[in-house]
Amino acid sequence: MTAFRTHPMLRSPHLQTLWGPLLRRHRPLARREQQLALPDGDHLWLVCRRRGKPAC
Repeated sequence: MTAFRTHPMLRSPHLQTLWGPLLRRHRPLARREQQLALPDGDHLWLVCRRRGKPAC
């Protein structure tokens, strides 16, 4: 196994943490929402997401 080496521009742990959420491109995901009625009158929302097609 080789040792982990960071990219020369991302040596700071703070930059490594912020790189993904701020600069990465996000592909839209297909999602499906489903509402379940509970016996006590409340509702439970299920959101299923998977690339390409809904998972549930």
